[in-house]
Amino acid sequence: MLQIEPRQEILGIWGRVARISYRDDMWVPGGRARSNSISDAEQLLCILGPATRLRDFRVDDPDEVGGDAEAALSSLGTVIEVPQRLLEALTDYLDRYTGADGTPLFAGGSAFGADSTTATPEQQSQDVVDSFAVSVVLTLAIIDFARGFRRKVRRPEVKKKVDELAEKASTRLTAALIGLLRSFSVNVFRIDDREGAQLLKTLTRDGHSTDRAAQSLHTAVDGIRARLRDDVVGKPGMVPIADLEDNGYLFECGWSWGLVEQAPKVETSVAVGVQRDGVAENKPYLYFTTVAMEAIQELTAKRTQPGGLLTEEQNRLARHLEIRLELTGAYWATVATFGPGRWPLENAPWQTTDGLHTDYYTLLVTALLLHHIAPRPATADLHRIAEVLDDLAERSRISLWAPPDDPATVVHHPGIAFPLVGSEKLGGPRLSWIFADMAPQLLKSTLNLIGLFDHTGDERAKLLELADEIWNHLDHRRERDAAWTGLWDQPIGALPDVPVRHDEVSWYYTKRVVDCLVTAVQVIEGKPPESELVDRLAADLLQMANHRYSRELLRGSPRTGNDMGRIRAGLERARQTHTTAPDIALGYLFEALRELDRVAAAWQNDAG
Repeated sequence: MLQIEPRQEILGIWGRVARISYRDDMWVPGGRARSNSISDAEQLLCILGPATRLRDFRVDDPDEVGGDAEAALSSLGTVIEVPQRLLEALTDYLDRYTGADGTPLFAGGSAFGADSTTATPEQQSQDVVDSFAVSVVLTLAIIDFARGFRRKVRRPEVKKKVDELAEKASTRLTAALIGLLRSFSVNVFRIDDREGAQLLKTLTRDGHSTDRAAQSLHTAVDGIRARLRDDVVGKPGMVPIADLEDNGYLFECGWSWGLVEQAPKVETSVAVGVQRDGVAENKPYLYFTTVAMEAIQELTAKRTQPGGLLTEEQNRLARHLEIRLELTGAYWATVATFGPGRWPLENAPWQTTDGLHTDYYTLLVTALLLHHIAPRPATADLHRIAEVLDDLAERSRISLWAPPDDPATVVHHPGIAFPLVGSEKLGGPRLSWIFADMAPQLLKSTLNLIGLFDHTGDERAKLLELADEIWNHLDHRRERDAAWTGLWDQPIGALPDVPVRHDEVSWYYTKRVVDCLVTAVQVIEGKPPESELVDRLAADLLQMANHRYSRELLRGSPRTGNDMGRIRAGLERARQTHTTAPDIALGYLFEALRELDRVAAAWQNDAG
């Protein structure tokens, strides 16, 4: 049984976020990463994410806010005041990250990592995919929130502010979509160069011939290559691709860390300000590819919901992104499961074409694979992915004890830095990016995998246990004593050997935990898993219960009045539900059989 209680956890987080974020009648951005376009958006999404993605958490209609949600957000005011406070905070964010000329700003700023202490202002202001992606999620949430809130607003001046908020969010959304288009990369390389050798090494760790693997891979991705040629090359924001169809070359695709160098500007009918030149290398990064994937998934969900939140131009841009994500998912699913026998994904850690390797990359490739197979999952594949996730939990010391100075814990703290190639072209050092979200990313993938199992069984039960283990790890990483008690991240709580105790909340980490809780709600709200055993048992038991009921009616027991009427109602409900909800039907049937046994016993006593 899943031990996480997502509603209670989300409301608890809401209360703590509201308490430390809303001070002196204003929303105060900032945290461990200081104020930047990414962290400030993550802070807002800790509240707005569940409020727009989950029906029972909406706050745009005061009449629909539950008492527990009202209490959680009391630091923001009454249920009438909460949406107005959010309106002010969201407007402030959009204004803060819009230039004087009206251009939306997506700078990494203080989010750039370990080598950034001597970064130049030009480097700090460079656009980054993480900002594009989180802005897509935030602006979609803002537009959704504004639409709902406007229906309840009566004062003209407030309606005007709501309309202005939605317009600003729409502009930023369009700019973020353009940024993601211009950050997409197809990296083409020779089979016999360093990158080709690294890829083939990753795919042939079981000793298979690299020459044969190269030929097989070329064939396996032929359809993806053709779609890239037809649907991506020459399309908005795409850098020209050379040698894609040459038999001596291989490729990889996904998102780079920022605007790709020489990425063309995207023609658009919407005023989005200046489209800046990029310096990022034309090469996909697994972390940013996964971040982009999650944003585009949210984009697709909002685009297809009734009423639609996107403009015609945004729909056009979104379709191009969806095609690129589809092909990216197909590519990484192909290489992750390539060849006969053991998958490359099962040989952790995953090694990228630049020679970097870490268990975190294995987890990111797993997330891409899960996204690709989700519409049509094969049970055998789900079982193998479950083993990968379980192995990663052990390797990262989430489900195993970590001895002192264990190098496996580095993925949690201080995290792993990877270089942002091309950032040095603006002067200063080559910037880096640090990832340290192994645990929430693993929990989210585990929950997503649970949602794909449509039948009960040992593997699904093991995944539920794994999810609880990861949640226990995360629970120990909450702050316990400071003003941000109950929020994240304090890794020393789960990893005593960590030499640092943090003084401020990490919105980066807290938002990712909130995302996990939202996913948990969606899994719980989804269709219950099926069981052939329960299906058969419900059908058989219904026949048996009906027979016993008919026999008691035939006896003409003196207690056949109210008792038999209640039993008949239960049997009728079981009949209605036994094909669609056999577990519920069994509950009615067990109760009916107990009642029938009481009636039979009473008949015997009366006859006796």
